[in-house]
Amino acid sequence: MVLRITERYHVFPRVLGTEIGEISRDTTTYADLPEERRYGAATEWYRTHQPVIIAGRRLTRHGPPRRLGRDELDPVGTLGAVPFFAEKGTAHAPDVVYALVGSDEYQPY
Repeated sequence: MVLRITERYHVFPRVLGTEIGEISRDTTTYADLPEERRYGAATEWYRTHQPVIIAGRRLTRHGPPRRLGRDELDPVGTLGAVPFFAEKGTAHAPDVVYALVGSDEYQPY
């Protein structure tokens, strides 16, 4: 795509998937990295409050990060190296997804 120099355009990050039932289940992406290098708090899209797009749905951050146990969540995919989760039993069509932003801290989207 060629744009004039003065034109503005927006690029939003994506998690793979085209429909709610097809959210990326690849939980092995970047699995060899130490967990602290996978925290969303270190990413540009998190620091600048950019929305994330999952299965065509634009999701924005809401509220502060929450402390949750891994046993309360199911993995739904990744954005770069950052894993995303949904509450147990809702991974097929989550209303809220959580990005791992710190040790046992998850940002709801």
